[in-house]
Amino acid sequence: AGVDSSPTIVNGTLYVGSDDGNVYAIDVANGTLEWQFPTGGKVRSSPTVVNDRLYLGSEDGNVYALNATDGSEVWSTATSGWVWSSPTVANATVYVGNEAGNVYAFDAATGTEEWNFTTGGNVRSSPTVLDGTLYVGSYDGSLYALDAENGTAVWTRDLDDSIFASPTVVNGSVYIRSYSF
Repeated sequence: AGVDSSPTIVNGTLYVGSDDGNVYAIDVANGTLEWQFPTGGKVRSSPTVVNDRLYLGSEDGNVYALNATDGSEVWSTATSGWVWSSPTVANATVYVGNEAGNVYAFDAATGTEEWNFTTGGNVRSSPTVLDGTLYVGSYDGSLYALDAENGTAVWTRDLDDSIFASPTVVNGSVYIRSYSF
């Protein structure tokens, strides 16, 4: 099976998703498998690990929170489409996009949906959160700045190209790559 997920390394463990539908935890020092967790679809989302919780999305349409130590499921929450976006965790909230064009905020402890925002295209971009604002791109060609607390649009910038890259914010400027098909 292929691997489109970028690995994350935390405390000597490499975490990565696979096209075989599993998430793997591998000991970096000796290459042994620590655990694996099966999802219901390909895992192209890259894992995010915060406070011994691993968060990621799957093509089965779910966002998962796993115990990073043993791989047990803490919670999973269904979205309305594939989740290729990699989660961002800030202020005890998990932010992620999906193929149906939605951006979600989930409570990091429980998986309860706090809000969602609908764009005009797929959201494969991974959100960036800074100073209470969430930045994310969409295949509809727009870069969105959303209030991270309630999901309302602060501003939108039409870039006329599909966006699947993740934004970076430096010194008050937002940088993102767009792509013309």
